[in-house]
Amino acid sequence: MHRSRTAAATALALALAVVPLLGMSGPPGAAAQAATSRAVAAPAVSPTPQSVRPRADRVTVTPAVAVVAGPKADPAAVALVEKSLHDAGADRVVRAGQAPA
Repeated sequence: MHRSRTAAATALALALAVVPLLGMSGPPGAAAQAATSRAVAAPAVSPTPQSVRPRADRVTVTPAVAVVAGPKADPAAVALVEKSLHDAGADRVVRAGQAPA
């Protein structure tokens, strides 16, 4: 169970890292080529982030979590974040007021 919580927390951290990058531009696939050139195994993330680094530390997920998303946030991404939080051990995930645009 500890490994599944750590994996879920890692997925959550990656999902949270991707959400702010949705509005950033750059050549498609540039980050993927840079990530593949390194010998680091990272999970597939879409859209491709500018950088992905494995971390040795952990994320502690509390029993109650509030998710704040901007008005243009991708509903599927927000749903994935909420599911990841539940999978990581959050008993209650609520959507807080929206973040500024």
